Parts: sequence; structure tokens; C-alpha cells
Amino acid sequence: MNKTFLFFIMVLFILGTGCQNKEAAQTELSPETPVVLYHTSTNEDSLSEIKKIGNHLEENLKENNIGVSNLISTTAQQDQNNEQLSKQVIKEELTKNENVQILFDIQQADVKTKNNASTTEIKGKNAARVLFELSSSTDNYVKNQKFAKKIHAKIEEMYPGLSRGVITKKSHDFDYNQELHPNLLLLKIGGQDTTLKEEYRTMDLLTEVIQEVLDEIE
Repeated sequence: MNKTFLFFIMVLFILGTGCQNKEAAQTELSPETPVVLYHTSTNEDSLSEIKKIGNHLEENLKENNIGVSNLISTTAQQDQNNEQLSKQVIKEELTKNENVQILFDIQQADVKTKNNASTTEIKGKNAARVLFELSSSTDNYVKNQKFAKKIHAKIEEMYPGLSRGVITKKSHDFDYNQELHPNLLLLKIGGQDTTLKEEYRTMDLLTEVIQEVLDEIE
């Protein structure tokens, strides 16, 4: 075996190792988990779709090196006490994860007819619009509202029209678990006629928004 051939083999080995290290660096996730996803609705028709939406957002966040805890499969149960189940799961997550910055309870909006309330066009492609819903019956309401407006404003800055805004429901019968964290929001997406492709498009855009907001929080 001549020296030229050995040198060639060594060069290939070094280049290969460098590429592997680069790929590892690109796919290595942040040790922190600042984002939590879950789902409290007991609507059986939307469960499968919500899980797919949540999984798509989870994959996007991980690809962008953002730690995420996807609890949708755990909290999305056909149970009339679903909100209580979610409350317990979220409490446990917050106990073991002190780095949580954003929590989204992802649900499908109840817009029945496909129109401007459920979808919009962003850069030539249809996307499902999002709505942030708050409960005024918790001690965290002011902080929840401030964070919801921050997210909405960031969406408007980056993708005008994608967000339908922030609304508040006044009731003592529900609190959306928002007393558990100041940055916990109910995120309603699309409507009954929006397609999974449109909802995936929204999750792609929302990933970029979340990255921006997390950078500002840090």
C-alpha cells in the first residue's frame, strides 16, 4: 500500500468525522425545555387532528433547537374531567421543569364555515388563523393577557392577519388552567373546515414566532 493511497484514506476519514460532528451539532437539542404543548378538549372528532398538529409543531421546534414537551397524547382523553386531568399533568411538568416559558393548550376553533375568520393567505399559501382565549377568573389574568398580547403583536409584526387576536371569557366555571403559569395560553386554530395542510402551515409560521419570543424573554 503506497503513501499516496494512505494519505487519501486519512483525508477521507478526517472529512467524514468533521461532517458527523457538524450534523451532531445541528441536531443537538437544547437541554432546557421552554415550550409545553397539551390539549384539554374532549371533542373526539378533533383529537386525531390536534395530535397531528401538535406533533408537527414539536418536530419544527426540535429542528430549530428549541426544547419542547409534547403532552397532547397524555392530556387528550375522552373524559368529562379533562381539564382536571390536564391541570394535574401540567402541575407535574412544571414541578420537574423549571425552564418552562410558554405553554399552549392547542384546540380547534369552532368556526363552522371556511371564511376569512378561519384562514388567511401568507406569502401565497393558505394558513389557518389562530385565536388566543383567556379566562378572567384567575389571579394570573393580567399576566396571561400581557403575554397573549405580546404573542399576538409578534405574529402581526411577522405575519399580519394570521392572528385573530385575543379574547377574554368571563366565567367562574372554567379557568383554562391559566392560574398555573403567567405564559399559559389557550390557542385555537383554524375552524371545522380548515385542512391539515393549512394548519401545518400555521405551525411552521408559529415556530418562527416562538423562536423570536423566546429570544426576547431570555
